[in-house]
Amino acid sequence: MKRFGLVCLSAFTLMVAASYPALALTSSVDQVREGTMNKLNDRFDQERQRTINKLSDRFDSNQQNILNK
Repeated sequence: MKRFGLVCLSAFTLMVAASYPALALTSSVDQVREGTMNKLNDRFDQERQRTINKLSDRFDSNQQNILNK
């Protein structure tokens, strides 16, 4: 029974050791993905803010033109 427990423990240790590089790779991929998503979100926010500013300027200009008539 002790031998079976030792074999199971050894097998578990080998599985953990074998999966460690995969976990490190997954972590690296997650970091790259997160960085990419942050860049995309920043770009989207900047473009959204530009659009809001353009629309606001256009609205103010049209409102001023109407008031001046």
